[in-house]
Amino acid sequence: MQRTLAIVFTLFALAAQAEIYRCESSDGRIAFSETPCQEGLVEKVELKSPAVISSRTFSVPTENLLKNGDFENGTVGWSLATETALYPGEGTANSAAVGLQVSKKEKDRYGQETAVSQCTALNNGASYVLSADVYLKGIPEKNHANRIHLIWYSSEDCSTGGQWAHYLEPKPVSSWQHLQSKTLTPSLGARAAKIRIVQVGKYARGGKTLWDNVALVSSGEAQQKTLPHTFIDAPPGTNLIKNGDFAQNLDNWYRGALSWDANTGRNAKGSARASLHSKRGGLGTGVGSQCVKLAKGRVYELSAWVMKDLKSTQEGGGRLRITWYGDTQCRQAGKTSVYHADFEDKSGWQFLSVPDLHAPQSAGSARVELIQSIKGTGVFAVYWDDLALTLIEH
Repeated sequence: MQRTLAIVFTLFALAAQAEIYRCESSDGRIAFSETPCQEGLVEKVELKSPAVISSRTFSVPTENLLKNGDFENGTVGWSLATETALYPGEGTANSAAVGLQVSKKEKDRYGQETAVSQCTALNNGASYVLSADVYLKGIPEKNHANRIHLIWYSSEDCSTGGQWAHYLEPKPVSSWQHLQSKTLTPSLGARAAKIRIVQVGKYARGGKTLWDNVALVSSGEAQQKTLPHTFIDAPPGTNLIKNGDFAQNLDNWYRGALSWDANTGRNAKGSARASLHSKRGGLGTGVGSQCVKLAKGRVYELSAWVMKDLKSTQEGGGRLRITWYGDTQCRQAGKTSVYHADFEDKSGWQFLSVPDLHAPQSAGSARVELIQSIKGTGVFAVYWDDLALTLIEH
């Protein structure tokens, strides 16, 4: 597996939502964008549920982790890109607000994105609440022209270990709206969060959007201390995945889009077939997974064999990846590895390998995830076989 910044196909291009791109610069810094990465595209990430819009009370919680979330001290604490500005007297209750307004330009592939952002250290909360007030001075072409994003980072300066978490998105009405999402659980090992307010000029129609009272608040409950895990006692070379060869059935797997095929295995007779059907265009999704309890060792190799079903009527792709969890049952905070293996849209069996995977010290389990994408309307099917999460060293 080559750890490069390029990806040969697109994941998670859902018709109803705009994509989020995970970008990595040449010095290893990770950022997230709503428009294609200009320096290097690593992957698109799956969007969670949109904002909860409620009746509002104009107030800022005193426990707000963000500095100057009401912009009463100008733009102190915030990083502003071009075509953003402070607007005194235009916020809620005639207070200050920050505004984003991308001027109308000829559309290009990058979409003229601008942003206001802030990185803040977390305070050991078990979960957090993200909220903001927003006013659309002009109705955009598409709702996702204006969003606020939450991203977890493993470094306190939001430079490494980025994992996109959630977004809030206003309705297309010209009045103050209060957006809020609750119980947002940090990723495994997260030490900081970045709030990123974005406007994509491609869909904003040149309208100005005002943001005020931006807050990230702890739920008040502290993170539970991680108890010592009971690890599997296994020697190097052990495959921790159960029923990875699908010899007789799909036991131990979350099936998703998987079905058992008795006649198309690579060595044994069985394999897992996953078929994506699309009537509206391209999409990408998880098709199957298995939660694996880890051994004492921290270094692993993830591998699989895949083969395209030649009866497919549309082009597609796929990905093999892993997410680490802080408990032994894949239920607590997780962190998806930045390393993965992608397969090509071609005939014959292909070997996928993600070597030298280092599990976080606090991880007690991992979820092996099988992902597929389809380029457009039609059917794209794949056979999966001989999956392994191999312990390399203690």
